[in-house]
Amino acid sequence: MEVSPSKSVAPEPADPPESALHDDALLFIVESLRDALQRGEADACRKYAKKAGRFRLKAAVGALCELLAPPPNLTRRLWRRGALWSASRTEAATALWQIGDSQALPALTQALFDPELAVRDAASIALQSFGPEAAPLLLRHLCEREDWSLAGMKAVIE
Repeated sequence: MEVSPSKSVAPEPADPPESALHDDALLFIVESLRDALQRGEADACRKYAKKAGRFRLKAAVGALCELLAPPPNLTRRLWRRGALWSASRTEAATALWQIGDSQALPALTQALFDPELAVRDAASIALQSFGPEAAPLLLRHLCEREDWSLAGMKAVIE
């Protein structure tokens, strides 16, 4: 009996580290995220937030924080499409966790009070990764706010 050689499927290559990417490609991700946020495109925001986290793009922290806690002029427009924006904001919190820049602490702390459980959970996980660095901001919120979620309390305790 003749045995035919089995076909093997090569695994997809891993994303290159940020240092291996061309500066224009990194800038494209950050600018695309900002543009998608301004245009109100939830799925595009989610996609570019995911890429920003994957490549740990510190340049995207400001846009990710804005996505996580949008300014008042965008809030009404974004929240009308609940589930899509919930996924985008959850991805923003995850990306901020992956990047690990302390400039994200205020937005992540505020996200503990987000109406969406998935966003609160992602923010809680991200804040826990900062360890003691997040404690002063969390304690201040603990003293000022009365509407803490379980995920928010968990971030303070752990």
